[in-house]
Amino acid sequence: MNIQDELTVARYEPDFDLPNGFPIYNTPITPRENYFRYARREDPLWIPSPRDIITILPRMIPDVKARGLVCDGSPIPFDPDTEAGGPDMYGIDWVWVPTVGGSMVKPGSPFLDEIDEWRSKVKKPDLESWGDWEALEEQTKPYWSGSRMVNTTVYTGIFERLISMMDFENSAMALIDDDEKEGLHELFDFYTSVNEELLEYLHRYIHADMVTFHDDWGSQRAPFFSLNTCREMLVPYLKRVVDKAHSLGMIFTFHCCGMNEPLVPAMIEAGVDLWSGQPLNNWDTLSPLYGDKIFFDACEGPYNEKVHGSRENYLKICFEKWQHYKDCNGVLFACGRKSFEFADGELFKLTYPISRELLAH
Repeated sequence: MNIQDELTVARYEPDFDLPNGFPIYNTPITPRENYFRYARREDPLWIPSPRDIITILPRMIPDVKARGLVCDGSPIPFDPDTEAGGPDMYGIDWVWVPTVGGSMVKPGSPFLDEIDEWRSKVKKPDLESWGDWEALEEQTKPYWSGSRMVNTTVYTGIFERLISMMDFENSAMALIDDDEKEGLHELFDFYTSVNEELLEYLHRYIHADMVTFHDDWGSQRAPFFSLNTCREMLVPYLKRVVDKAHSLGMIFTFHCCGMNEPLVPAMIEAGVDLWSGQPLNNWDTLSPLYGDKIFFDACEGPYNEKVHGSRENYLKICFEKWQHYKDCNGVLFACGRKSFEFADGELFKLTYPISRELLAH
């Protein structure tokens, strides 16, 4: 093992944010192979980080454009302030909010007043009508043909999709209203079939190795619903999406905001590989309980001079947290995504020798 040789740059691969390319080090195996080994607990060589992943988000998918986060290699730059928002794949109108860098459903007029209306109002998206998928495959080839894991995102999960159609209060009530449950199960089954088809397209045309599936289940203080309600109403459908991803050889990351520690058993029952949660959850508590069944994504927020002081201090904080979490079963640590250019590469150089030695034993 020659660590210094392994930390030399072997080549640069195309990247959406770095015009000169993303540095790929001279590691014994590719970041993609190592990430798969780690996620499947099959003798990885180092502890992965987000730098081992490239994310492709095609503009032709209505939800991606509506949510305003596009990365697809198009020669025409995407400007969220002028292009983001608009109808999602079900025709629900989203509004881009520049001050927060995100979108929300246009308020005040829910698409569904009652669950039973879905049969007449909700139409199945026609994925073929979105654009030329084979052209997208060619356009994104420089990005998916490299050595990093290819991630993509399904922005609106099962409960969030319901909220987009009914607003939050009506959606939360529907989960526990016995009169609504039959129609709700039918609607969730419908959503899930569409998600299964979408995963097939994402795997085939952008060669996705993993999918990040968004579905927020909690607030800052607690989950929106009980574990039993989650098991009854959401887990069967989340499990189907996870199973579909796994059948395609994909890793399943669950991006689920909120203080959702009580719902981790539901995530495990659904087969989720990694929960990308918020720091308000206690990874030190969850690790010994569940770290052998699911991975947790711990992170430090993006660099903020008012919060972190100097960039050097930010890197020091990240390294100390990485040192701590490396010994927590199932916990992966990363610095904030917007801090990659200066922090993630430096953090990798600090942590790679340690994790190589750690996993060699």
